[in-house]
Amino acid sequence: MCNKARIIKLEAISKSYDGKTNVIDNLNLEIYAGDIVVIEGKSGSGKSTLLNILGMLHNFDQGTYRFKNTLISNKNNRKKAYFRSEKVGFIFQSYHLMENLTVMDNILLPYLYGNKKLDNIVINRALKYMEQFNLSGMENKKVSLLSGGEKQRVAMVRAIIKEPKVVIADEPTGSVKKVKHYPKKY
Repeated sequence: MCNKARIIKLEAISKSYDGKTNVIDNLNLEIYAGDIVVIEGKSGSGKSTLLNILGMLHNFDQGTYRFKNTLISNKNNRKKAYFRSEKVGFIFQSYHLMENLTVMDNILLPYLYGNKKLDNIVINRALKYMEQFNLSGMENKKVSLLSGGEKQRVAMVRAIIKEPKVVIADEPTGSVKKVKHYPKKY
C-alpha cells in the first residue's frame, strides 16, 4: 500500500473523437503526490488526449475521474475550472503565451483566474523562479522577442507559479536546448 496521498485516479476511462474508434480505451491510472509519470507512445496514440483529460481540458466518454477525492464530471464545468485554476499547472507544447505581453505578465497570468491573491510574495516567487530558469532580467521583455527555448522556460515558470498539486507537460523540453557542461580546467 502506498503511503503517499493519491492525487488522481482514473477508472475505465475511454475517449473517442469519431464515436467509433477509441483513442483511449478503458484506461486505469493512479497518480500519487511526488510521482513523476512519463507517457510515451508514437504520434497519434492519444498522449496529448490523455494529458488534456488529466488537466480537465477535454471530456472523456466513459469512466470515472477523481482528483484527490473529488469526482470530476464532464458536466460540472465550474468544478473543472476551479481545479484547473488552483490545482493544475500546464506546460503546452506550443507554449500558449501572450506574445504582446511581457515575460512577467505571462508568468502572472494564472492569477487572473482563480482565488489566489497576487502580492509581493508571488512577485518574489516569480523572480526566484525566473532566476532558476535563467530568465533573470527579462521581466519587462516582450515574449514576441524571445527565442523558442526562452518561451518554453517562461511557460514552465508560469505552470509552477501557483505551486499546483499537478503539473501537466506536453513535450515540455521540445524547444529547450541541451546545455553542455564542460569540466573546469585549472
